Amino acid sequence: MASFLKTTRSLGNLPAQVRSILFARGLPVRTAWTGLQSISEDDPELFDIIRREKSRQRGDLELIASENFTSRAVMNALGSCLTNKYSEGYPGQRYYGGNQCIDEIELMCQRRALEAYDLDPEKWGVNVQPYSGSPGNFAVYTGLLKPHSRVMGLDLPDGGHLTHGFMSGKVRISATSIYFESLAYHSHMHNSPLGRSETKVALRLPDEGRCNRRIYALDNHHSVIAKNGNTACRRYLHRRRNNSDMIGIRMYAKPDTGEVDYDALQKQAKAFVPEMIIAGTSAYSRLLDYQKFREICNDVKAILMADMAHISGLVAAKVVPSPFEYADVVTTTTHKTLRGPSLKIKYDYESKINKAVFPGLQGGPHNNVIAGVAIALRQAKTPEFVEYQKQVLKNCKAMANALLNKGYTLISGGTDNHLILVDLRPKGVDGSRTERVLELVNISTNKNTCPGDKSALFPGGMRLGTPALTSRDFKEKDFEQVVEFIERGVQITYEAKQKTGTLKEFKEFVISDPDITAKISALRQEVKEFAEQFPMPGQDY
Repeated sequence: MASFLKTTRSLGNLPAQVRSILFARGLPVRTAWTGLQSISEDDPELFDIIRREKSRQRGDLELIASENFTSRAVMNALGSCLTNKYSEGYPGQRYYGGNQCIDEIELMCQRRALEAYDLDPEKWGVNVQPYSGSPGNFAVYTGLLKPHSRVMGLDLPDGGHLTHGFMSGKVRISATSIYFESLAYHSHMHNSPLGRSETKVALRLPDEGRCNRRIYALDNHHSVIAKNGNTACRRYLHRRRNNSDMIGIRMYAKPDTGEVDYDALQKQAKAFVPEMIIAGTSAYSRLLDYQKFREICNDVKAILMADMAHISGLVAAKVVPSPFEYADVVTTTTHKTLRGPSLKIKYDYESKINKAVFPGLQGGPHNNVIAGVAIALRQAKTPEFVEYQKQVLKNCKAMANALLNKGYTLISGGTDNHLILVDLRPKGVDGSRTERVLELVNISTNKNTCPGDKSALFPGGMRLGTPALTSRDFKEKDFEQVVEFIERGVQITYEAKQKTGTLKEFKEFVISDPDITAKISALRQEVKEFAEQFPMPGQDY
């Protein structure tokens, strides 16, 4: 019996496939779990998917503005023993023992987060525990605002983000708009085929200790408008309770530059009187005027929150203006231009935000991710990182110019940062169809709303970014070639769209029609051969 146990226990060193075969044949297999098997040994099915994704990334042109390729050092941290430790609480105040090293790592990450932006630790606090961008933003709202407080953020079709209070008509899409009262500000709409757009915004206003749904209107002069069109005061709207108070809000953005309309924002803020204004974007190719935001916030006594998630790497490299001089609180993710793993970092209003993160919204932080962020923040202080960010901007300018030379319409007419928003409607196509065809030819982009769009599911635009391919050592000339590939993909999209009706029919057509599939196959091979010439950060080949 002792001999049998010794034999079967030694089977723990055999590959997982061999043990599976023995088990399937009914042979006595009794092994102690060691946890030493690789993914390929322990889960061949998953390993094959990872292998294919690795190959896809190498042979793909990654143009999604919110994605990047991180370093091997960061990936090593993500797959380290730090995954094993649970650490509710903050350094020195944990609810579990054995967190000495975890405390060191989190404090190191906090210190590096402040150093990356040259911040005085006596003036700025920092929280590196939020799991990602969206819950991180919500923690700020939860910590600094009361339920149903008023917030203003850039409208989603104008380049804003869902977490900044997005609503679609009367439908509250974002949790921010569910638990807080949100009002969107807008950009000057550039070359919109729809011209002046109307956005209806629903507001739930507190009345005598309880919240009743109210919808009031602002005309283009930002006066309060009653249902019958007569001007009314806000006190009247607070007082009335019956359904006759249900009216719409009309907010107009005039066709012009595609940049934020600060004059309209100021008028809206005076009428709406928000507790917080969010200066942040997700598909906006220009730079925000933080000083102007500060002036508006001072005027209405609002908190200024800057969400620099997309541009945090550019800010760290000092190639675009920093929001820290003007903002009361700054949030950022770490996996975009900062080139780290996905996490949310928040600066200032330390005590209230800390309580909102834990125990308010989260349990134990992801210590492996915090370690990865610490590595990325250290890299952000190197000369190589600064040169990388400069090249990101050069490449984006080159791609924008190449698109303009081919007759594409760019929202705002160009770019000052790492991304471009292309209005595809003048080309006779849309974002959903173009994204699918480009995906089939190994070019990753994302469909995106443009000013004037009515649906985020069927938008007229496409967002392009340069951070990921710049990490693969692409230069300006390389992005000109990328635009050549995009142009051919758009031509295929237009041809297929002319022969189909619905989006579902289109998607079936582009993978079944012999002529279209032949064109897609030929272009995909060219793209793959082109992409594979460039190095892949952090990965073995």
